[in-house]
Amino acid sequence: GSMTGMPFEKAIKALKLALNSLSVHDEFNVMMFDHDMHILDDGLLLATNENIEKVLNWVTDNPPERGATNILEPVKFALETLKTSQNNKLFGANIPQILLLTDGAVENEKEICELVKNHCNDKKTSTTRFLTIGLGKYCNWYFLKVLAEIGRGYNINCIYPEELVSNMAKLLRKTSLPYMTNVTLELDSTGGNIPQGLEVYPHPLPDLFYGEPLVISGSYINGNFPATIQVKGYVGSKQVTCEAQSVLDVNLPVKTIFAKQQIDVLQARVWLEENKQIEKKIINISMESSLPSRFTQQVTFESNEKDFHTSRKKQRARARSNKKVHDEDAERAKDIAAETAA
Repeated sequence: GSMTGMPFEKAIKALKLALNSLSVHDEFNVMMFDHDMHILDDGLLLATNENIEKVLNWVTDNPPERGATNILEPVKFALETLKTSQNNKLFGANIPQILLLTDGAVENEKEICELVKNHCNDKKTSTTRFLTIGLGKYCNWYFLKVLAEIGRGYNINCIYPEELVSNMAKLLRKTSLPYMTNVTLELDSTGGNIPQGLEVYPHPLPDLFYGEPLVISGSYINGNFPATIQVKGYVGSKQVTCEAQSVLDVNLPVKTIFAKQQIDVLQARVWLEENKQIEKKIINISMESSLPSRFTQQVTFESNEKDFHTSRKKQRARARSNKKVHDEDAERAKDIAAETAA
């Protein structure tokens, strides 16, 4: 109900962009929700020009009412619709996706996450991907990030409505051409040299798309990192394995990349699990890497070389002045002590 005026206009433009990116062989449905859920059709529609125009006209003619935000029911409907379609083998090698766009927050977010998790952990429906876009400062960005992580998809958030269309375009570019799905990593365990305390982020791994690098970071406590890493996944319906050689590059800021990715994932996870140990871990990583987090603060200031040297001179002068005052006070104290003794 809060998405009225410019946000609603931008949402329609973003929806139009998404629908026009579909091929004539794709199928889709659109749900609108405020305190209630509104659907145009009970199933999936072929992405023909007529159906796309029909849906856009329906959305435009039915602006949201000023009610609450009900995300659970449309998510349930979308999951059930895709499950029915997958059981009927309508998708083949295609990847079913759910895209959630919202500017509101709800109280049952963790129930929604559990629902999506159960759906994605089911072998029959594990191919479903969840994409999320948050608009404005009132929606729960941690919830949307967790939802995308569980659904092996992507999350993009924007503060202002003017950013919505460009962010939709960015998300569509990320997910329009999947190359490898259900990606997993396996380390060469020859000689039993698997590093101890190994952590990999994100987990589970999202799919690999054309033109979009899949950045995976991790750390280990001790041991030797294997010389070979196996990347496994599915290209279409065929399972493939690729080998990558591990290379030591001292010039690449791997530690910083890992810390940023780890903080982002853990901040969303601590919201979901309310785990104090994860919170402490975030604080430690933030302090060690000098990267701000939800639980820490960072103070920065802009300077240049001239200002730096000027500031240093002032600090030295202040220190000399303080020392001089201290010495004079000490001398006066001695004089007073001598007079008293006399």
